[in-house]
Amino acid sequence: MGMNAFGEMLPNHENRMWLDFDRTDKWGQPIVVFDCEFKENELKMREDMKNDAAEMLDAAGFKNITIFL
Repeated sequence: MGMNAFGEMLPNHENRMWLDFDRTDKWGQPIVVFDCEFKENELKMREDMKNDAAEMLDAAGFKNITIFL
C-alpha cells in the first residue's frame, strides 16, 4: 500500500516566475520560468506528513511500515 500527502507552500518573495522572451515554445510564445524552493516550513511540514501517515497506517493495523522521502 502506498500513501501520498500534499501540502501548501507559504508565499515567499524569493520564489518567482517570469516569461523568458528569449526562448519560445513551438507556437512562438515565451517560455514560463519558475524559480522556487522549499524553505524551512515546507521541510518541517513534509516530516510531519510522513510521521502522521505512519501513525495512521499503524492505527489501521498495517505492519512493516516504511516511511521515505
